[in-house]
Amino acid sequence: MKLYCTPNSPFARKVRVVAIELKLDDRMQLVQATLRDNASPYMRVNPVGRVPALETDAGHVLTESYLITEYLDTLHEGPRLIPERGPERWDVLRLEGLACGFAQGVVTWVHEWRRPEAVRSDPVLAMERDRASRCIDAFEAEAAVGTLDTPARLLPQITIGAFLGFCDYRLPRFPWREGRPKLAQWYGRFAERPSMKATAPKG
Repeated sequence: MKLYCTPNSPFARKVRVVAIELKLDDRMQLVQATLRDNASPYMRVNPVGRVPALETDAGHVLTESYLITEYLDTLHEGPRLIPERGPERWDVLRLEGLACGFAQGVVTWVHEWRRPEAVRSDPVLAMERDRASRCIDAFEAEAAVGTLDTPARLLPQITIGAFLGFCDYRLPRFPWREGRPKLAQWYGRFAERPSMKATAPKG
């Protein structure tokens, strides 16, 4: 398999953490993609022009981190990250949906902040900050009752962990730890996992 990614993409990081946790990383070749260039060969691999994308051994190209995660979840013999049925499935997907919404929001926030000041939208920045704060408050509540320490909910934990790391890397002035001691403690532990340390942003 080939995973097309960029060095510090949080969505690609999520997939890489999943692959390590499922012990599939030795079957996956990392290929750096060139984005924002219509002449890039990557655009023929993934016309959407975003990362990550996974080329399977059968030659199929899967895009979007959740779809790639779902595919990887079929390739191992251990407990499924996404249960196939029952209340456990919907509990995992409930928290993963919240985590994915948080992820999309903080990426939008960073993209808006990087625009030239003359065209930057203060209402968009405020909206995304508020969205992120609400989501993080919800994660604090989950951490307080132990949800984020439950092995059966590893997938949303990975998503939350990858994007809290993204906040530290790209939004260092966002004090997400303030008033959220349980979440801060959980993240401190989760960030020490070998999969998280191996994929930490650099530069």
